[in-house]
Amino acid sequence: MENLQTFAAKFADPNDGRLFLSALKGLYDQSRCTILNHAGLVITATAGTKTAKTGAAITYGTVKGRLFSIAAGADMPEPAGVVADGTSNVFCFFANEAGESIDATKMTVLMGTAGATIDLIKFPKFPEGKTLIGFIIVTVSGGATFTGGTTALGAANIATVYVSPDGNFDPSATF
Repeated sequence: MENLQTFAAKFADPNDGRLFLSALKGLYDQSRCTILNHAGLVITATAGTKTAKTGAAITYGTVKGRLFSIAAGADMPEPAGVVADGTSNVFCFFANEAGESIDATKMTVLMGTAGATIDLIKFPKFPEGKTLIGFIIVTVSGGATFTGGTTALGAANIATVYVSPDGNFDPSATF
């Protein structure tokens, strides 16, 4: 793919070139920041079951067009935030930079906005220049509360679903 700035500079009207760049910037960023294989997120045992970890295989992806890998069984950062009783929410894990065997210190976790049902959850704004590794959906019931970094993901009345998208995923993409 030709460099977008080089292509936009060919427009006769520079304003058209700027409009073109702004329209495609997010899509271009997504194509440079993508997961290349299934992370296989599962509950971890090493962090007191308070976060997710990658599955049994090395995970590969790109950040800003550069490769990264995450070792099999690597812990994700601990979620931060509270999910109240009777609601569900997502915690999204992102790779911040390229490199071999990156760990949780080179990742970010962002919480969405809770919903009474999963279809009412709002994903957080995905940060530019970072790659979505996967996310967890935490559903709380029975008078419990989930507090990230404190409550175990498998605690009573806490249901956790682990999702590892393959390739690009952007819940904000609408028509």
